[in-house]
Amino acid sequence: MLKVLNNNKTIINLSIANKEGTLRNQNMHVALISKGLFPFLSKPDCVLNHLDLEGIQIGNQGIVALSEAICQNTSLISLNLANNKLQSQGGATAIAKIISKCHQIQTLNISRNRLENKGMAIVLAAYTNDNTNDR
Repeated sequence: MLKVLNNNKTIINLSIANKEGTLRNQNMHVALISKGLFPFLSKPDCVLNHLDLEGIQIGNQGIVALSEAICQNTSLISLNLANNKLQSQGGATAIAKIISKCHQIQTLNISRNRLENKGMAIVLAAYTNDNTNDR
């Protein structure tokens, strides 16, 4: 997978999801994201329309780092971050950053995380502020 990400600049759909909950080697997913996905998304000519990371348990630290790379990408229109152990502290702020900076994203799934009311308020405020600025 790392070779594919390093050797391409266009991948329309990329799923690294763990929807069945059978994640056996979380370290493999972390390496794939940090060594492959971050550099790929950061390429100035990268084209990636749909990214599915459901259930890979990236947590707050992972989404904070991933948000940096996502915000550099202008082609991403669908992002699935469901079931990733994202929490109010850190995770919600990173999601808010994605919402406010990545205007091209049309679909964002953050279901089944641990954002709680405080985190959802942060996310909703970013969405509300962004819509008042006319996307």
